[in-house]
Amino acid sequence: MIEIKDNILRKEDADYIESVFKNNHFPYYLNPIVFDSNTKDYQMTHIFFDDNKITSDFFNILKPVLNYLKPKALVRIKTNLIHKSNKIEIHGYHKDFNYKNLKTAVYYVNTNNGFTIFKNNSKKVTSKKNKILIFDSIKEHSGTNCTDEPFRIAINFNYYV
Repeated sequence: MIEIKDNILRKEDADYIESVFKNNHFPYYLNPIVFDSNTKDYQMTHIFFDDNKITSDFFNILKPVLNYLKPKALVRIKTNLIHKSNKIEIHGYHKDFNYKNLKTAVYYVNTNNGFTIFKNNSKKVTSKKNKILIFDSIKEHSGTNCTDEPFRIAINFNYYV
């Protein structure tokens, strides 16, 4: 099942989260978009939670989204920033994890013409600020870049409900 909900946070919270991620002092790190040996595409990332622990001093800015999701346990939280290019590119279908009952939530930080797409049903979910997409982590999906904004920013939450 795929769940999509607009305006999940108060406007003030969504604006604050966007301002933090667009700040030139926020630490991003270069990583492949899809982790395989043949990738040529890279993105900027920031890991908030991994290996059963908080890994970022910025973790608390995610509290409004976590309050919405109400996870029983976290597996990973990661932000992806992908720079714009001249054309939209699908970056590679993948599964976040192969764990039973694990959910993936994608929170869209900024509005742009990029999207998330699912492999088997070709459903496209547009990147709109303060929107969330929730699905089973075993669903094959891909993100894209954008062409109308400097970058596309999304936060991926992997968690148990």
